[in-house]
Amino acid sequence: MKRRFTLLLPAILLFFITNLSAQDIDVEWGKEREHAKKGEITGIIGNDDNGYYAIRDNAGKNSYTLIRYDMQHEIEFEREINITVAGQKGT
Repeated sequence: MKRRFTLLLPAILLFFITNLSAQDIDVEWGKEREHAKKGEITGIIGNDDNGYYAIRDNAGKNSYTLIRYDMQHEIEFEREINITVAGQKGT
């Protein structure tokens, strides 16, 4: 049994290695973006067939910005969302 396993393992590994190396991966890099100094993107919150939505935390304010990107990662629009906490004034 041990000898059969010893002969079979290299054959299985060779099969997987040749299949993995046969795959081609094409990466399409976009334009480099500068980081926004007025806040930080905290997450991707949704998407559809034509783009995706991100939320940016506006540092030092009680607000966030909703940003819509198209599939080429270009900004389509930005909308500021003001947050009001009970007992405090919003911005």
